[in-house]
Order: sequence, then structure tokens, then C-alpha cells
Amino acid sequence: MMLINQDSGGSRRKDRISELPEPLIHLILSFLPTKCVVSTSVLSKRWRYIWTSVPVIDLREVEFPEYFGLEDSYETDEELERVQNLCLSLEQSLMNFVDKNLSLHYEAQDIKKFYLGTSDKFDLELEKLEEWLSALFTRHNLEEFVFYPNNSLEEGFFPSSGRYASLVIMELDTWEPVYLPDAVNFPNLKICKLSHAYLHLYSDDPTQQFFSNLRVLEELELIECQWDISDQLLISAPALKYLLITGPSECTDFDDNVPMYVFMMHIFAPNLLSLRYTEVSAKDYILHRFEKLVDVEIDFEHDNADMPLPQENVAITTKVVKELSNVRRLKVSGETFEELLFPDNLLTNWPMFHNLVRLELTSGISFSKHKTLLNFLRISPNLKTLVFAQGFVGQQSSTDSGWTPDMIPQCVLLHLKSVKFCEFYGCLEDLTAVKTFLKNARVLKRMIIKFDSDLSTDEQNKVMKKLLKFPRGSPRCKIQVS
Repeated sequence: MMLINQDSGGSRRKDRISELPEPLIHLILSFLPTKCVVSTSVLSKRWRYIWTSVPVIDLREVEFPEYFGLEDSYETDEELERVQNLCLSLEQSLMNFVDKNLSLHYEAQDIKKFYLGTSDKFDLELEKLEEWLSALFTRHNLEEFVFYPNNSLEEGFFPSSGRYASLVIMELDTWEPVYLPDAVNFPNLKICKLSHAYLHLYSDDPTQQFFSNLRVLEELELIECQWDISDQLLISAPALKYLLITGPSECTDFDDNVPMYVFMMHIFAPNLLSLRYTEVSAKDYILHRFEKLVDVEIDFEHDNADMPLPQENVAITTKVVKELSNVRRLKVSGETFEELLFPDNLLTNWPMFHNLVRLELTSGISFSKHKTLLNFLRISPNLKTLVFAQGFVGQQSSTDSGWTPDMIPQCVLLHLKSVKFCEFYGCLEDLTAVKTFLKNARVLKRMIIKFDSDLSTDEQNKVMKKLLKFPRGSPRCKIQVS
């Protein structure tokens, strides 16, 4: 940043930045990492101490030398010791800097944003961490709190005497327990992201728990978290637009043979636009109708894909997908998709997915053996785009010719415009699927086929010769191959 410049004529141009009102300068600097803000102190005498009054502490870009797990990569013990001492010195400098910054704002009580991302190379002293959190939540009206610690506190990260009414953004990533206060303490929280934590809720009453009364919350991400819940998890957020729940890599809440949480999940979010759920199943679900739903990705995970799921899991999967009937774009794993139950009286037991225009199956399914795809297309009358991200599984009998003319769903006949096949091998199951869609999709404009990387060029050419012989129901359809 140049405060004073010279033009080609040698005249000095005015320093317009320094003439700005100090509150506006603070606002501009609040969007920069703290180390960049501190560096402005060398610009001029006026700027020397401006950084001390900026109400933001942003230390997410702090970096430390790597040495944990790499001890053998150093040529000598002296070199390793030098790096370790450097890290210890940097850790102490960081803690001293935060201490100083908090003390500078002690009287003003004006810190609005606190960001600190520590790596696995840096462990905060517990006493120091407690001091910081106590100061931030009891003396300041904090609006944004983004923290990635490696340490845990016995009483959690939220002091019981803390003030949380001003908090708008909260992001916490820790592999440690997190004790969440009741929702009544967070009336202005709009964005909440919790990652890798073991979540504990203070109240046994679902209506008083943290997630139960977040009236202005718009984004909620629960990434690889585990739960200390025995009965019910209630997520009630009337303004919620984006909900992401992904399962933990290791979870002790369920038996490996019966992949299911022991609690019920109750979600009330009437304005939800986007839902992504890649997690094991809860014991049951209560889902209020999502009238405005646009995007959904769903995958009920379980470790042993070769074992059939218990009937109760299958019924729950079906129940959840039925509640998503207003969605416009749906991504679902092949395993989850083929768990769906379709009785003979299909139209009276399933809602119609009238709004659905795009369906993507993110893992392989059977095209001929199971009729899940056929049944789902029957209740999706306006589908325009269909994607098979990992092709098909299972072996088709040579006597099975696919779908008969009376089976063809309405969406295939009247609305389907694009079909994409990925990881395409050209086996009988693949070819039957391509032939079925080419022949019956009367308004199809494009079919995309991406061959599997293991398929040789000669094999790809042989498959292409077969594809070009298939009849086409749409004269405008073009086949794109890669």
C-alpha cells in the first residue's frame, strides 16, 4: 500500500486513504488477516497504532514448521531440535500476541470477530484457552467466532456466564467434546458449522436443546460429528436454507451389524432449499414437508455393503425419500436408491415428484434385475436429466431385454433431454440401458458416455460400433463419447 505517490510530472498525489474516517479504515482492515493489518503500522506515524484498535483478531493464516511424524526426515538430532525450538518460540509469540490484543480491547469491549486456526503442530495451553474464551464471551459482543483448536476444556468452549446474543457466525472444528448451551442463548445465530466434535447437549428436553430454537439460522453444517443423545435430536430453524450432515469416520453410537443411531431425528425447516445427508440412519425421522426444496444429496451409509440391511433401515430410507418429493435436483447413492420399497399399488403409496428435473445416482445400481429405477421414473413425470455416475452393477441375463414398451415411464417418453453414463464398460447391462433410453426417449437431445479408464481404445471402438447401430427415438439426439 502506497500512501503517497508521485506521478510522471513529479507532483505529489494526495494520500486519500489516510484521510478516511477512522471507523471506515477499521472496517476496511477488518476484512484482512491480522498479520496484514499489523503490517500497515510501517506506512506512516498515523498508521503505527491503528491496528491496535481494529475490532478483529484473525489468525487463521498462522503457519508452523512441520515436524510431528517427520522426525526421521531430519538429517541430525540438532536440526530436529532447532525446528522444535522454533515452533515453541512461535507458539509463545502467538499466545503473547493474543494476550496483548485482548488487553488492548479490555476497556472498549469492542472485539467483533475472532478467528484462530491451530494445526496439529500447535497445542494451546488450557489455562490460556480458558482465559481467551472467558474474555471473548463475557466482555465482548462477539459477532463471529471461528476456532479450530486441538485442545478440549472440561467445561466446554462456551462459559456458562457468556454472552452469545450478538453471535452471528460460529464455526468450530475440534476432535474433542463440545458442550452446547441451550438455543435461547443464540437468538441471532445465522451460520453454524461444527466439525469432528463429540456433541453434548445440556438439556434432556429436545425443545430446549441448542438446535431446537434457532429462529434466524440460515446455514447449518454438522461434519463428521458424534452425538451424546439418548432419545431425540430436534433441529427447529424456520429460516434454515442449507443443511449439511455428514457421518463420522469412526462412530461408537451404533453396532457395526446394525448401522443406526439410537435416537430419533426431528427436522423442522420449512424454508429449506438445500439438504445434504451422508450419514448412517437415525432410529426414526420426523420431517416436516420441505415445500421449497431445490437440491438434495442423500446417502445412508453403512460399512458392509454386501450384507442386506435390516428391514427397519429399509423402511426408514423409504420414509425419508418420500418426504423429499418437492425437490428439483436429487443426488442419491446407488445403495440408498435400491433400498427403496415400491409396492404394487405404486401411485397410492408414493407421492409424485412433479418438480424433479435432475436425478443423479452417485454409485452403481442394477438396471435390469431390480425395478427401482423404473418405478422411481414413473413417479418423476417431468425429469429432464439423468446421470449414472458409476454405471451399473450386477450381471444381466441374455434373455432379459430390459423394459418392455408398456413399462416406459412418461418422463422418458416426453421430457428426458439428457442422459449421462460414467465409468462405462460396454457390458450387456450397460448396453441394454443405452439402447432403452435411445429407443424410447423421444425428445432426447444428448447422450454422454464416458468410458471407464481401464477400457482400451480398441475395446472402446468395438463398443462404439454397437452403440451406433441402436435405433433412436429422437432424430435430434447426439452421442458424445470420451
